[in-house]
Amino acid sequence: DKSNLSIEFTDPQTLLVRGKTERTHQESSDDNEPTTAQEEGHKEGQQEGKGGTEKKDKDSKPRYWVSERTVGEFQRSFSFPSYVDVDAVKASLAHGILKIVVPKKQSQIAKRIDIS
Repeated sequence: DKSNLSIEFTDPQTLLVRGKTERTHQESSDDNEPTTAQEEGHKEGQQEGKGGTEKKDKDSKPRYWVSERTVGEFQRSFSFPSYVDVDAVKASLAHGILKIVVPKKQSQIAKRIDIS
């Protein structure tokens, strides 16, 4: 959620990203697959039957659990080796992925100053 994110420059070469996440849990819908704890002692992709071990059907789908940072605040600092164009920085959030484009500042042309 965009309202839970903050992006700011603490100095001309340091970007700070802060945010807050809430509990999320995603589980596959296939309840027939055994969990890892139930599979102990069996090799992956095999089942025991009367004739020993057999290969599982290729149609069976693997079961995934995805659980990242469940709850809390986070902060990440990025230090750039050269100056960046702070006014041209763009950020977007789509499908839970934060994309930040930080262009380099155009190199300054050396200027000679005459002493009067």
